[in-house]
This record gives sequence, C-alpha cells and structure tokens, in this order.
Amino acid sequence: MKKLIGGMALLAVMGVWAAPAVAQIATMPVYTSPAGYAGVKISADWGMGLNDDSKFVDSSPMAFGGMLGFGTGMFNINAGAAYVDTKDEAQKKPISFGGNIGVTVLPSTEQSPLAVNVFAGGGYTKYEQEASGDQLKKLDIPFGVGIGFSPPTSGNVGFEIWAAPRGVYSRWDFGGDDTSSRFGFGASGGVNVNFNAGFGIHAAIDWATFSEKTEDLLAKYSPLHFGAGLHYTFRTPS
Repeated sequence: MKKLIGGMALLAVMGVWAAPAVAQIATMPVYTSPAGYAGVKISADWGMGLNDDSKFVDSSPMAFGGMLGFGTGMFNINAGAAYVDTKDEAQKKPISFGGNIGVTVLPSTEQSPLAVNVFAGGGYTKYEQEASGDQLKKLDIPFGVGIGFSPPTSGNVGFEIWAAPRGVYSRWDFGGDDTSSRFGFGASGGVNVNFNAGFGIHAAIDWATFSEKTEDLLAKYSPLHFGAGLHYTFRTPS
C-alpha cells in the first residue's frame, strides 16, 4: 500500500512510506468499555494488521505493548505504549504512545444490560527510515460512542460485548511545511471478559477508512486490525 502525501520534497521518497495505522496506538484496535470499571487496571496487549491497507510491506505489522488505567465506574482514563514491528527492514521500529478517556452516560443495571459511553483519545507515532533518517510523525485523535451489552452470568465471570463507531482526525507531518490532515471514520467491536479475582481477557477488531485527498496525493485507504490481551483490575473497595 503506497499511499503517501505529495509535495516536491516528498517525491523522492514516494513509495518508501506506507500509510500507517489509524488508531490510539499504532496497529492496535481502539478499545473502549461502555460499562466502565472501578479501580486501577493494567493490561498487556498485542495487535496486528489484517489487510493490505494495514501493511507496510508484504507481511502484516505487529505491536506489543500495555496500558495503565484508572476508573471510577462512570469515568475512566487510560494511557499506554507499544513497540511496533512494521516488518519493514528499511524502517526503525517505532514506539507508539496513546491514551483515552471514557464517560459512561447510560450504565447497565440488573434490569437493563445495555450501557452507553462516549470516549475520546489520542495517539502519536514517529516513523523513521534507517538509511536516510527521513521521519513521519503521525497524530490520530479518535472520538466516538460505545454501546455495550452485558448478559446475565453466574456471578463468577462477567461478559461485555461492545461496538463503537467513531470519527477520527489524522495528521501526517514530514517536517517543515510538508504536512497533511484529514478526517475519517471507523468502528471497532469486541468482547471483555472479567473474572471475580480481577483477571480478565479482551479482544477486538478495528476498521477505519479515509477518502482520497487529491491535493496531497493521498489515496483512499481502509486499514483493518485485530488485537487481544490480558488485564488485571485492582478494584476499589465498595
């Protein structure tokens, strides 16, 4: 996928940069939990690209990282980072940083298992070519609404199935005046499984799309990613 910003200074590297991932943290899904959580949460995460628009070269990129969060039940804030293996030997392997906040506006209850939240986040990744030192600094700001469903369980384990449509602002900075920005939209969806002991697992799939921007020679692209991980919540005493 050779989708790149235009400009005289960039023509020499046309085809060197591929379109990076559009997410809070590169190559990871945009996660959310409409039901929220209470306590301090730590997670270990893995993500990968699934389609051609998520790849830098022929192989799918992968990311390995973690997040730290604090929640009150109705409000949560999370931040983390990941090592991104682009599978492109011409590039240095970047560290991607990201975070988000979420506010539950409709909490789930025993009578109604539906929960709704609003969320917003940000992600920053700096890509760099090994030989030339050329850099691409990428900023993504997703914002959206999450809808979750928590079916009744036995009590030892809780499930949350969720989906989250979103908008996203994306800015590419090659240095100097060579920048471009555009808005797109996307959606992610997944499942959160939480055990009484505090441990849990989560997984999600994520899709985003951006239309063509002819004045910057940016083609349409629609990356697809999958991610999964483990988490532990140090719960706030009731």
